Amino acid sequence: MKKIVLIVVAIFITILMLIVIFGDSKVASSKIKSTTVNTNTCTNTDTVINDYIDNFCDETKCSSVSVVVMQDGKITIYGDEDALYQIGSMTKAFTGLAVLKLINEKVLSEDDIISDHIKGFTAYYEKEARDITIGQLLTHTSGYTNKETDYPSALEGMSLRAWTDTISGSELSFAPGTGYSYSNVNYNLLGAVIEESTGLSYKEYMEKEILTPLGLADTYVGTPDDGDVVSGSRLMFRRSIPYDIPVIEGRIPAGYMYSSASDMARWMQIWTGADMTLSSQDDDANKENQKENLKDNKEENVDIPIEYKQLVCDIKAHISSAGDYYAGWEYVSDDILNEDTTDEKEAIGHSGGTPNYSSRIVFSQDKNTGVCVLTNLNVAASTDSLCNEIYAYIINGRDAEHEMEIKTSIATDVWTVFDIVFTGMFIMGIVTLVGILIVNRRCILLVSGALLVLILIALCVVMPIIFGAGLYDILCIWAPYSMMCGMGILAADIAAIGVRLLRLKAR
Repeated sequence: MKKIVLIVVAIFITILMLIVIFGDSKVASSKIKSTTVNTNTCTNTDTVINDYIDNFCDETKCSSVSVVVMQDGKITIYGDEDALYQIGSMTKAFTGLAVLKLINEKVLSEDDIISDHIKGFTAYYEKEARDITIGQLLTHTSGYTNKETDYPSALEGMSLRAWTDTISGSELSFAPGTGYSYSNVNYNLLGAVIEESTGLSYKEYMEKEILTPLGLADTYVGTPDDGDVVSGSRLMFRRSIPYDIPVIEGRIPAGYMYSSASDMARWMQIWTGADMTLSSQDDDANKENQKENLKDNKEENVDIPIEYKQLVCDIKAHISSAGDYYAGWEYVSDDILNEDTTDEKEAIGHSGGTPNYSSRIVFSQDKNTGVCVLTNLNVAASTDSLCNEIYAYIINGRDAEHEMEIKTSIATDVWTVFDIVFTGMFIMGIVTLVGILIVNRRCILLVSGALLVLILIALCVVMPIIFGAGLYDILCIWAPYSMMCGMGILAADIAAIGVRLLRLKAR
């Protein structure tokens, strides 16, 4: 009788879990509306792009998406234009622009070495001291990688300067200037250089010298003091669960600014030069009203001081072919964008991903076209895919016959795969736990226990190697909650087998 009850309970729990997990969890993406800025956009484009967004939300379970589309200089925003999202590594372009401004003012030089500005800073390769230049930080050729176990990020409460002391003296992965490896270390070091060379905090300098002159009123260095901040989220059992973590000061320059779709529209127009009028004088009144003027269609010009226009041109001049990276921007090839063209008009862009947000921006000055996607879920590969697909759609002028591609066009992110796998593991773990309580044969329990132990050990060893981070960071910060639950039930099964074997032996 006891066995029958346990079997019934196992079946009931499994069915309940399947209903909860795979029931109707469709995000209400139909609520996403388009807001047109400057001019109207054709209805067909709105419909197709909304279909892309709907499909993205259905596939990823993301609860909030804002998309900026610029076509021939005309802006359309899908979703909430004022909602604030963490923009991840898209922050690097702001840090890069600030560094180029200081280079232009002769405060810095690309040939300056880090220790010229951060006193006592050292780096080694093959146990020999090596100099790293500002230029190498801008291009990710310093020798640092994004491997957290080798170059840990700043801890909570740690300033940029304090963090540099923890990185100083590290062994580089390759000699500076001899290779390329994308690394957040490079841009956090640039943030520290900004602080040391100006006497201002990174936040103070960015607000005073970058955000205010460019009229980016809805872009914030670190957590916004006010505004409509969209809560971040994290996957769990095929749902997105609200998930907020503190922004750490020592990590901001590489990836923790916030912005809105309306500011990203302006940012894109600044970089493409769309409808741009140069101004040699600062017009404070104009700057204060630029954002509202853009929204309300009171003016079509995005007005910035000529100094910044020159900086934008200087940065873009460094990015002209595959593999180019400079000052927070990278060359985006046609094959990534699925373009059906053979011309040489390049696109420039960047992605962003934090534990609870993901984003991407791609634009072409030649085509006066671009797309920016902001989301509140870390599904970077899917977010990149959504941005690239919309960009390809507006570039290639796809018609209705291509709409069937929409349902299969969004790439599946690794965290989505993990959520599916570990959700299944959790369900199987519950069923296994009930089975353990029923089975009385020691050989079956021993074999099952050994197998489960091997799986758990493999996960604990392989995951840090794959992601280059500690197991705690993977489970507790980055991965879906379902991974923690799946490994937890696995450990519970192992413990239950151990207890069951002891009780059988006692008999």
